[in-house]
Amino acid sequence: MLISIYVQERCHTAKWEVRAMVELPHHQMEDWPCPRMSVHPSGRIAAPAVAIDWTMEDWLQDQATRQRVVDYTCSCCVVVYELLSGGGLCVFRRTHQITPPRVAYAGPWRRAEAERLWKLLLAGEAR
Repeated sequence: MLISIYVQERCHTAKWEVRAMVELPHHQMEDWPCPRMSVHPSGRIAAPAVAIDWTMEDWLQDQATRQRVVDYTCSCCVVVYELLSGGGLCVFRRTHQITPPRVAYAGPWRRAEAERLWKLLLAGEAR
């Protein structure tokens, strides 16, 4: 299983983020501490109230390179969600941390609608 490690360094107003993917032996997975750097999405099993249309299109990935990460879920989870913003619109990026990683995008929405859906996603009300 792959674990994503986030290292953040703040220098004046710039924020540098370094990501590294590390593969741990299965017997060490229980000892791996959660970095507690961000929120965990709810693990609710109930049917979601809102269905988000996730797309695997490459053109969305090209657009996502011009956007900044506004918020994200903890990297200790197998599925990591990111809220991306750029050009007045927001999209979600969902990454399954497997080999190779699978990435899907949803959106775009205006900022207010995206923040409402983001809160629902974190609460387990949207998937």
